[in-house]
Amino acid sequence: MPAGRDIDWLLPPDVERLRTLERWCLVLLELIRGRIAEIERRDRVTEAARNGPAVTPLNEWKLEYPIGRGGRMLVHTADCRLPTADCRLASGRTRPTTRE
Repeated sequence: MPAGRDIDWLLPPDVERLRTLERWCLVLLELIRGRIAEIERRDRVTEAARNGPAVTPLNEWKLEYPIGRGGRMLVHTADCRLPTADCRLASGRTRPTTRE
């Protein structure tokens, strides 16, 4: 607050009620942030729809090569979102490929 402003009339004098107001402000802030995120998400979807359909990737599949001779080659869809511990896509052993 700017110097010289008396806000004593605005806020309660005790810590208990000040903590209650503080908690209320935090809850309200989270609600506001949630609404902002919701509106931004909706605006992104609207903008994407306005720009036309999404381009389908040319590489619909990814091949994951095994380590060593006895391993198995794994096939993933291009949009595979499994955690890297499950499909090891971040290992550098994957290559894009087509359905053919």
